[in-house]
Amino acid sequence: MEGHILAIHDTTMCQFGGETIRQGAFRTSKRKSRYLAHTCLAISADRARQPLGVVGMLPIVRLSNEQSKDSPGLTYENERQRWPDLVGIVEDEKPEDVSITHVMDSEGDAYNLLEFMVSQQFDS
Repeated sequence: MEGHILAIHDTTMCQFGGETIRQGAFRTSKRKSRYLAHTCLAISADRARQPLGVVGMLPIVRLSNEQSKDSPGLTYENERQRWPDLVGIVEDEKPEDVSITHVMDSEGDAYNLLEFMVSQQFDS
């Protein structure tokens, strides 16, 4: 991977059935096990827009009172922090010969993310 890429960020709710809460997941009001997969997919920035692969993912859980804080997923006081966290991971792991433009939907339109990206001189 070299040149310029687009880093597409989004969050997906992964849900599983069953009677018990799966390890690393959280129970929802509909009695399902879930976790949030905050993911970044790299695609070529040329006209072909070829997928290059997943370049980062944060598994996020929302713990209830009966769940352990030792869950393998991440927990946040403010889940908006997941956006700058994943941008930082992707930027830290990229090869030197790659420049990145980060693309997010309106959920990524948050002051903490924009302030972080400007302070680090990352492209959005």
